[in-house]
Amino acid sequence: LAPTRLSVYVGAGMDRHLWVLQRMAAERGLAPPLFESEAYRRLSKIVISTSTLSSPALANGGFGPFHPDCFAVGYVIRADGCGGQIMTYQRDSTGFADCMVAAMREMRDVLHVDS
Repeated sequence: LAPTRLSVYVGAGMDRHLWVLQRMAAERGLAPPLFESEAYRRLSKIVISTSTLSSPALANGGFGPFHPDCFAVGYVIRADGCGGQIMTYQRDSTGFADCMVAAMREMRDVLHVDS
């Protein structure tokens, strides 16, 4: 794996580092200006969070959304197809799933080559 991709797989994404730094500062009663900025507020509101479940040892798995507006999408891609699950608190997960299925079918049709 490329170094950047590997670092994300092991939880070393910059958003995770910032989240931990914010928690550590809060435990010490500190509020660094970075964590009060509009840029950080926007970065912190993850609307779609994805995770691949690519191990052959996993039949299912998943994780929950970060906040009420978030969709958590767990997916797997295998030689014989793909699958996934969508979790959310109060959003339209069925509508989101319908849109994902339509997009995947459209990609399949675009990439399809007759033999």
